[in-house]
Amino acid sequence: MRRFSRSFSSIVLFGLLIPLGAYAIELSTAEKTWLKEHPVVRIAIDPHWKPVEFSDKGIPKGLSVAYLKEIEKETGLKFQLVETSQWRDSLGLVYRGEAELLPATSPDVHEPEGANGQLIYSRPYYVGSTTIISRANVTNIFDSSAFNGMTVAVAGGGMFESWIRRAQPKAALLTFENIDDVLDAVVSGKAQVAIGPELILHTLLRQRYPDQLHIAGSIPSLPIMLRMAARADSPLLISIINKVLVGLPSEKTDLIYQEWIETADYGQPSWKAIIHYYGKETALGALTIVFLLVNIYYMRRAKKIAEDNERQKGMFLAVMSHEIRTPIHAVLASIDLLQNTTLDAHQNKLLHTAISNAETLSNLVNDVLDYSKLEAGAINLEYIPTDIEKVIEEALACIDVCVREKNVKLHVSFAEKFPPLRLDPTRMRQILTNILSNAAKFTNAGSISVFARLEKYGENLAPLLMIEVTDTGIGIPAAAQPFLFAPFKQATSSITREFGGSGLGLAICAELIKEMKGRISITSAPRSGTIVKIIVPTEICTFKATPDSIQSNSPCPSSSRQDKILVIDDVNVNRELISEQLLLLGYSCATAADGATGIKQYSAERFSAILLDCHLPIMSGYDVAIKIREIEEREGFPYIPIIAISAESGDAHTQKCFSSGIDGVLSKPIRLERLRETLALWLRQPDAVTSNSGDVRLSTLTPANSLKEDYALLEKAVVECDVLASRHYSHRIKGVALMLDQTEIIDAIRIFEDTIPRTPFSTNFSSVALSAVERSIKSYILMTEDFYGAGEAH
Repeated sequence: MRRFSRSFSSIVLFGLLIPLGAYAIELSTAEKTWLKEHPVVRIAIDPHWKPVEFSDKGIPKGLSVAYLKEIEKETGLKFQLVETSQWRDSLGLVYRGEAELLPATSPDVHEPEGANGQLIYSRPYYVGSTTIISRANVTNIFDSSAFNGMTVAVAGGGMFESWIRRAQPKAALLTFENIDDVLDAVVSGKAQVAIGPELILHTLLRQRYPDQLHIAGSIPSLPIMLRMAARADSPLLISIINKVLVGLPSEKTDLIYQEWIETADYGQPSWKAIIHYYGKETALGALTIVFLLVNIYYMRRAKKIAEDNERQKGMFLAVMSHEIRTPIHAVLASIDLLQNTTLDAHQNKLLHTAISNAETLSNLVNDVLDYSKLEAGAINLEYIPTDIEKVIEEALACIDVCVREKNVKLHVSFAEKFPPLRLDPTRMRQILTNILSNAAKFTNAGSISVFARLEKYGENLAPLLMIEVTDTGIGIPAAAQPFLFAPFKQATSSITREFGGSGLGLAICAELIKEMKGRISITSAPRSGTIVKIIVPTEICTFKATPDSIQSNSPCPSSSRQDKILVIDDVNVNRELISEQLLLLGYSCATAADGATGIKQYSAERFSAILLDCHLPIMSGYDVAIKIREIEEREGFPYIPIIAISAESGDAHTQKCFSSGIDGVLSKPIRLERLRETLALWLRQPDAVTSNSGDVRLSTLTPANSLKEDYALLEKAVVECDVLASRHYSHRIKGVALMLDQTEIIDAIRIFEDTIPRTPFSTNFSSVALSAVERSIKSYILMTEDFYGAGEAH
């Protein structure tokens, strides 16, 4: 039993040691020696004899190559392809000894050209027949003499052309480069028959010509026997090849043949064949492509029309904003001045009516323009560190007079002391003012309460600011509540008649809150009051620098030390204006006209804060901030607050600022109070603020000169079709206009910016928009010159 076990184990082990697919060929000592001396055999093939053999990007493929792989497995030989561009070159390589083997020849019918005894051949590894192909109306052919007088199509340069010329001189011969053209010649009637290898033509007929071409017979005298050929001085190589071919079992050769048929590449079909046999599919595909192209054209056209409409709408809004608001502001200013004159009781009554209606008109115009801008996507949110408690108190102050007249009480409470939050204070104030105005309008007795809290849900989730406004007013019917946020809608028509209004207030609130990615809800019932709840995602501004840390890090710890602020802006007028504002607030300052100079000044001198324009030449403000943070970390400097000042606004700009290491964002025009509030987030309030602002007055002739110079450069850029330069100078003009709060110039330059082409160089500028910019600047210059001329005359 043990003997049997040992014997069985030995058999299993021996079986495992035999490689799969090995057929145990027996080689002579001479053959083994030859294999050791010649581990690599160079081969040359016919690169265009698809699918028998061919080269695909330097890789040999085909039936002959499949047999070479079996020889490699059995002997350990490695076959290396020497590439050629044609069969004649392959023969030359072998004749000259630069290659040792031709894997596919058919010497039984046609010995390779120039062989003359230089080649010896292996046993055949494939035997097939030569097939005759014709149309349906040609009779069967089994005698090659039937070719006399017929037009025969063959693939040129091979055994078939040679055989026809030699054996059938009376046949008219047509030669083609590939087998598809050969068969197409028969289909078109150029040739009566075609001849070729059975193994190729049978498959092609089934795939591409099932109804047009047929097998008309075969040529017994022209069998196809594929043999491998080696140089006459390599008999051992042929001997080794023969032993492998003889040793291959039929199962293996059948598998080789089937795999070859399934993966055979018969060359690229002609367009005629594709159209003929796949005509319907080709037509359908072409129609689909045409349909898609037409759709793409109309979609792009519709998109362009929509973009043009949006641009025109934006231009209209900008023009209307200026053309309507300017006279309204003039009326309000005139009425304010009139209030300071001596008036009788009747005149006072008329004046009060005029003030009330002028303010109503102003509010209506503002609502319509704001809602139109929201629809056009023309409103950008400006996120900055915000004191939300102060924003709520300012909104309450707007309704204080109204509720006091009605004896309605105001209550405000906060769940906690709020840290600075990243919000748009202007839009938050607008939302709260709208909601509180509604509450004041519809509440005649009782109270209006505001409650605010901050919900924090974890480090990875943004905190939520929640504000509830509760009133004891008339309430809203349930049927009207679904329409509260629709534009130009009131709860009932009687409300419109009694209280007035555009019906846009809540619609604007809803759109603004949607832009903030928040939500608004209303809970109400008739005679039970209303609760409006606002939820807005925000961020807590955790500053590295605080008033205390700034003072403690400064070289002079005295509380009387005046904070010095570095202003980096490439526009001289902007630097002067901001410097004057800082002096009025009690700060000292230094200025730099570009990023590189600003970085040098920061490195050489200690500042308490930096005001940084983001659109600087050569080195942008974003890059300057990144560089300052790098220096700060490398040199161990105390953390310095960096506040962006720019004509840009919007969430993308704000995000870019914060990602660059900027702490706060101010958009031009920079109001004195806003500047004071922002600096107060990091710096202690100066002990004494200059109050005699009349003594520190900037000559407006300097901005006028700046505007003239920048417009001349803008006009030059437009003439030279320089889009990038035109954007640069239009941005400079807008920055100065925003600092001066010149709405006519601001509106005109924004309209021009909307018309600037998108390609780097273009002639598609709007001369009308450019002329409007010129007129607005000239108007401002004339106004300032007249003013100062009058002042000097006095």
